[in-house]
Amino acid sequence: MQRLIAALLLLATMSCATSQGPGIGDLAEDVNRTRVAADSFVAPGDTLLLNLPGGPAEGVSVLVLEDGTATFGALGTLGVAGLLVPQLQEKLVGEYERVFGTGTLAVAVEARGPRNVSVLGEVAEPGTVELRADGLLTLPEAMARAGGFLKNSAWLSNTLLVRWDPVTQKQRAWKIDARPLHWDDERTILLQPFDLIYVPNTPIDRVGIWVENHIRRLLPVPLLIPTT
Repeated sequence: MQRLIAALLLLATMSCATSQGPGIGDLAEDVNRTRVAADSFVAPGDTLLLNLPGGPAEGVSVLVLEDGTATFGALGTLGVAGLLVPQLQEKLVGEYERVFGTGTLAVAVEARGPRNVSVLGEVAEPGTVELRADGLLTLPEAMARAGGFLKNSAWLSNTLLVRWDPVTQKQRAWKIDARPLHWDDERTILLQPFDLIYVPNTPIDRVGIWVENHIRRLLPVPLLIPTT
């Protein structure tokens, strides 16, 4: 996380001319179309229940660590954070067949840890914000819970939202006009675990290149799950 913050702060000192992003309501449909329910993810702090051939009838509990990995005995330590449960099942079956040749196994989420998003940049309290108990959190809510934006330095009309899409196994990014005049729009953006909101103090141009160079390699999910 410190490497990520350092990269963001370094980039924030660079100025370039660019137009502002669309308003929250104008982007809501496009962004929300990619959203996956919070309880569909595997996340740090989750306890997985693994049933192996010849193993205990009650299964084996496996904790997902803060770095997004979990250790599955002879299968080794694997990156699992950000995977959907069916993707995790497929991954473990492949590893089991690689090690043992044949056999069946099943995995489920036994207990869930917190579901967080990151809010960084020109906000009063940068860091992680936990989704509500119902798994929902809007972009304005997340910014408010991060202490609000810094009025003298936040470039809200160039706010960046970065999202890992586990379905397509690709990174998505949007530049958003997140000024308060858009906060009351009924068409709002819903966040999902691992989302990153960055409020810059200078405009962000060429978002795709920016994400590739400064975000994708630093977020925990892409580090654990290679893009295709």
